Amino acid sequence: MLLKPTPVESQHDDFKIEAEHLNYLIRYYNEIWEEPESGPFTFDANHITGTDDRRFGWGQTPSAISPIPSGPPNATIVTISDINQAIAQVNAGLYHTEDDPTHSANVVGLYSHSHPILTDPIPTTLYNDICDKAATLINDKYKVDWANLSLAERQDTYSNPWQLDLAIIHKFTFTDYNEARNFFNSGGELALELSMAAGGPASNMVWQTIFDQFDSIRIGAETCRVVSDTLWDVISTSGVNKGFYTGIEYSTPPAPKVFTTILDAGVFRYQDDNNAYAYVYVYSEYNSRRIRIQLAADETTPGGTFNVYVKVILIEDADDTFQITQPITLTSGYVQPSTTPLPADGNASFMTEGSTLYQFIKRAAPTVTLDTAWVEGEYGAGEQLNWASTDPGTNWDKTSDTTDSEFRHGTT
Repeated sequence: MLLKPTPVESQHDDFKIEAEHLNYLIRYYNEIWEEPESGPFTFDANHITGTDDRRFGWGQTPSAISPIPSGPPNATIVTISDINQAIAQVNAGLYHTEDDPTHSANVVGLYSHSHPILTDPIPTTLYNDICDKAATLINDKYKVDWANLSLAERQDTYSNPWQLDLAIIHKFTFTDYNEARNFFNSGGELALELSMAAGGPASNMVWQTIFDQFDSIRIGAETCRVVSDTLWDVISTSGVNKGFYTGIEYSTPPAPKVFTTILDAGVFRYQDDNNAYAYVYVYSEYNSRRIRIQLAADETTPGGTFNVYVKVILIEDADDTFQITQPITLTSGYVQPSTTPLPADGNASFMTEGSTLYQFIKRAAPTVTLDTAWVEGEYGAGEQLNWASTDPGTNWDKTSDTTDSEFRHGTT
């Protein structure tokens, strides 16, 4: 990633913003808006290391000033039109991450063709302010406030009674590896939801209660999250929290793809309205049941179609000898960052210079298909939590006065 442009300090009253300043700002901004200068990238062992710049880049049409400012050193060639093009394009990136025009209104609202008080030369404070705003996108690169939800692209139900563990694999297919990168880098997520038909014996009800704790599980660039009415702390819930980059290991073809666990949820921890932590789980003899999610990926050919495989495993309680009789359904889809702003958006003027509206253009969403149907088998054990018939019943809350270890092992 290029270094943030060095602030320009006004050394005397007529100090001017020069072509080299503005051109470097656009190069810096393009590291997020388009692609890092070291890209595009290939799917290889560096995918998971985080040692290069592949986690930057939204795959947009390169930002540019037209005509490109040029001239000899120290020439005064940056105009109001030049600086406003830069402002509008940076604002398009800011607006993609947050629906808040005031995030940049102090720039566009004051400095535009409609405000003749601004004349050449361009103030250094204005240039420095734009650089500061562009730099905020380094930490906000995965943030998105405008998205299309398509949460039911694929749905598969298992209706047979089962007693061991149960697993299924859904495949999310992208045109190529860099298209997948751009999707996740700009805030895209894969979405999973588990549900179970009502009814059945007590052995069924525990799974129903676990599924009801979630709205959906979303897999992002580096982490996953649980979307529900309650704010779940995934790392405390699961002990592991990974995403597209951190949860996919590369294996050199023709070696088989490797599945990595990114979430292993069985004990639920959440933060209440008073910012106090409480622990909740289905407190019963079936309390080692877990939802385990794993990721893997491959390419059909180098540089060709890129597939992300999501394996969902339901780990059955080690002590359970009863069959699960109610149908279980996995529904998969995605959260696709949408094109913004649209021309009719009331804030579009902040992203407009002259007759040009600068927009973030949505990335292609993956195609979701069934890779491996539900299969019953033995896929690993869940942590067995101690339970006694004299303990509290279903959905017992325990405040954070008890340590995690004490709580998980029933020693209090």
